[in-house]
Amino acid sequence: MGLIKYFLIVVIIMGHYNCSSQQDNKLKNIKKTKYSSGVQIIDLKSEYRNKTTRFIAYLPDDLKNGDRFPVLYLLHGAFDDFQSWDKNGRQKILKLVNQNRMIIITPDGESLGWYLNSPLARSNQIDSYIIKELIPYVNNQLYPEIVTGKQGIMGLSMGGHGALTLAIKHSGVFQSASSMSGILDITNHPLQWDIKLLLGDYLNNKKLWDGYSACQLLSMTPQSIYHLPILFTTGAKDQFAIQDNRKFFQLIKKFYPEKIYQSISNNGNTEINLSTIKTPYYIYLEYPNADHTWEFWLSQLPHHVFWHRHFLSD
Repeated sequence: MGLIKYFLIVVIIMGHYNCSSQQDNKLKNIKKTKYSSGVQIIDLKSEYRNKTTRFIAYLPDDLKNGDRFPVLYLLHGAFDDFQSWDKNGRQKILKLVNQNRMIIITPDGESLGWYLNSPLARSNQIDSYIIKELIPYVNNQLYPEIVTGKQGIMGLSMGGHGALTLAIKHSGVFQSASSMSGILDITNHPLQWDIKLLLGDYLNNKKLWDGYSACQLLSMTPQSIYHLPILFTTGAKDQFAIQDNRKFFQLIKKFYPEKIYQSISNNGNTEINLSTIKTPYYIYLEYPNADHTWEFWLSQLPHHVFWHRHFLSD
């Protein structure tokens, strides 16, 4: 795959990452498929959520017969919906699906749905929706002729929580997982973001909360990530996510120290040849000047997408 720059930390200080590459040359005189390139807004009736849901799919240009692509599920954060990535980064996403030749899908996880199955809110069965309805629909009904069957999952903030908890809970469904500014231990936030409306109060429902905390899930089932490459990044100024991410890193270090790729240099810059690293492995990146902002997430997006592509390639 060539060299890509990572600025890594164990607590490693990093600078800004910028990923760029040339788009593929336009193919001429090719036989098109029945599928449309670009942006598609799609409705899906959900039995688990008792309503018709919507998601956006981004397909590469110049589709031709025989093309097959991995799928990357890109989850939104709290107080947003399936359109938030599109509103903030449509052109960047379109460029990335062409550069990396993959399909990106942005599901709806509700404004404060936390990508979990709630025993209190009957329509908030988002875990089951994604695993049992959305992914089978994409692979078997929507794009059966152009997907490879390999899929990754990533997200920001609440979506970073969703990406890692779903990947850990449903071992083998995803071939890669990553998080940007993820809320990786919801048990640290018992009074925030209406989580208690979905799981009840923490003190009386600890088992439920632990079952949807990336940190607690990793503590209980470390074997679930043995074959799962994980990348997680955050900003050192992020008061919401920094402690959760450092805790998650320490847990991985405890269970799989040999699988952590880590390097420190005087300027914080390290070149990694992805093709030479034994997989799976786990990378934590912390940016000293970054906060919980769209500026940070959009700067991270190319980095994460390229990383997923490495593990989703045939």
